Amino acid sequence: MLSYEEESPTAMLDHVAFVSEPNIRFGHTAIVHKSLMYVFGGWDGTETLDHLNAYDLEKNVWLEFQGMKGSIKGRYRHSACAT
Repeated sequence: MLSYEEESPTAMLDHVAFVSEPNIRFGHTAIVHKSLMYVFGGWDGTETLDHLNAYDLEKNVWLEFQGMKGSIKGRYRHSACAT
């Protein structure tokens, strides 16, 4: 489980960076939980991605969970859900 604190964005896995929009991809998953839309994985036409990004719907900014890269095998055409 990742956490995102309103005052200071952090992730249990490492740290979060504010980034421009993520690379174009398809076959990814996207879920909305509270004010964040999480986007994971996908295919960019060259490689299977292992990136986790989130879009903050209230602040209109993209975040990248940099500690995720390499810790979970990249995947595409998969599924996800939020509970």
